[in-house]
Amino acid sequence: MAILASDLIIDASEQFGDTITYSGGVVSVDGSRVTEEDWIRYIGDALKNLILVRPDARTKLVAHQLTADTTVQTLPDEALRLIDIVRNMGTDGLTPGYPITIIRKELLDDADYTWHTATAQSYIDHYMYNLEDPYRFWVTPIPSSAIYVDMIYSYVPTLPTAGSDDVDIRDVFWAPIIHWMLYKAFMIDDEAVNTEQAIHHFNGFYTALGQEVKAGAMASPKKKE
Repeated sequence: MAILASDLIIDASEQFGDTITYSGGVVSVDGSRVTEEDWIRYIGDALKNLILVRPDARTKLVAHQLTADTTVQTLPDEALRLIDIVRNMGTDGLTPGYPITIIRKELLDDADYTWHTATAQSYIDHYMYNLEDPYRFWVTPIPSSAIYVDMIYSYVPTLPTAGSDDVDIRDVFWAPIIHWMLYKAFMIDDEAVNTEQAIHHFNGFYTALGQEVKAGAMASPKKKE
């Protein structure tokens, strides 16, 4: 179920101590320290950081076309992280074929040092992926043509530009989004009380996503986006 941006803004602004209301799609601001435009930008920031921490929060299954005659491949432009490559899908992207499994590149290197130059085939057996190089992956055997594979990857959803826009993420992620919005809002100034609130919500964002915040992560919070 999608979330409405205005509902997030109302919740966050109330917790921040501002008064922002919507009636018939028209926003009303009463003594607000944070504008509607600011809140919308904070929602976008929250989504981008949420997907980095929890790539499973927004995923897509597509028939992705490989580059022929090479073992090294690239993810689609919108992809943030590779989740899985499931199966071969032929030369038309519509024909299910053999399953594809992940293997460790160093194991393949040890077992067959010729895999980069081996005879090309019309299908893929395995793929390799390294999070330290997140926009590339490797396949074996070499694809003899620009065949398709079923691929699952994470991506950043379309960011809202108005309070009336849907936020394309499941409502189970409501709490971490609110935490990030409030973190950004409380960093407006350097008052100690606001900085403490910002740290609370920064930590709350990661805790709500099941992550532990490492010591020193808030050393320079204004640089976080």
